[in-house]
Amino acid sequence: MCKYMCYSKIMAQINQHLSKCAGKTVQEVKAMYLIEILEKKRLEKGLSYTDIADKLGMHKVTVSRTLRGTTLKPRTVKRLADFLGVEMERIVQ
Repeated sequence: MCKYMCYSKIMAQINQHLSKCAGKTVQEVKAMYLIEILEKKRLEKGLSYTDIADKLGMHKVTVSRTLRGTTLKPRTVKRLADFLGVEMERIVQ
């Protein structure tokens, strides 16, 4: 039950951020996330973008662009955070 409630809470946060992202520039959206935490964790684990993409069923360009902060889709950020073992609370500002 806690896992579901925690997931629901995170999804509510993501949806809230999605509504805040509407009409904003990439730089403005990027400022809402501490995305560099995910990139640091990826490097600590010694994973390539391709490794992550293959395990999550994503394209490696999507992973790369997200972890570099070029493209920030909240659902993708959430999937990467879960995979890398980083709590969304650490990423979302």
